[in-house]
Amino acid sequence: MRECKYGYYTMKFFDHDPEVKNKIVDELNAGAGQHGAIYQNPEDVYENTGNRVVFAIYDDNNSEWCGNISLNSIDWINRNCEISFLIATKYRGKKLGPKFGRFAVSHAVEILNMHRVYGGTLESNEPMISVFKELGFYPEGTLRESVWGPQGYESILLYGYCAQ
Repeated sequence: MRECKYGYYTMKFFDHDPEVKNKIVDELNAGAGQHGAIYQNPEDVYENTGNRVVFAIYDDNNSEWCGNISLNSIDWINRNCEISFLIATKYRGKKLGPKFGRFAVSHAVEILNMHRVYGGTLESNEPMISVFKELGFYPEGTLRESVWGPQGYESILLYGYCAQ
């Protein structure tokens, strides 16, 4: 099985642990990022299917789930997919997104043979904007006022990465 280590953390294919599924649902219900606005069913975040690959990040010290990075909407014909990040609140700020995001992009390009990986984030989500930039994604556009949030409508910034 393909996995990646960074410090005291490990990312591997999600194994559908029921306790972890409950933590994911709790994070979604707490409004983690924009996911609560996008996913109608929590299963959309953690189910591996023919067009989705889900990686889970765990803390090696206590085996606790830290987050997921997913490759979604895999288009096998046009060779592109969306990347999404869900980092548990208590693990944010530990650079897990850039470190494991690099692994997920590499998996998309080298293993799945994707040419393009894309993603989006709320315009107010500065940490995620930094992750996209650190991973070499380029700004591609804006979906103006497309998500309702606590401060009213927010725009989604779109980013893309193309394999060389």
